Amino acid sequence: MRPEEIHRIVELLAKGWSDERISRELVLSTRTVQRRVRDLMAAAGCGSRFALGFAMGAHWARSRANGGGPGRTSRPGPPHRAVPVFHVERDISPR
Repeated sequence: MRPEEIHRIVELLAKGWSDERISRELVLSTRTVQRRVRDLMAAAGCGSRFALGFAMGAHWARSRANGGGPGRTSRPGPPHRAVPVFHVERDISPR
């Protein structure tokens, strides 16, 4: 998956769009969108679409705090070549 496609899918998921609606927007089959969402969930270690959105939001927040943004890592380099790295904290209980 291209990083731009990842960001667009996650953005549309965050808006609450269904797989069917995302597939129409991105001109992909519904099965392709479902497979890509499932692959993103597996890569992030998430068991639900909600958990994926939470994990991506946390990743982007950490990235921004380190001078990056969505799709960028804290390492220097051109943003169009950066690939998000998923890291999910297992213990997310409030302190």
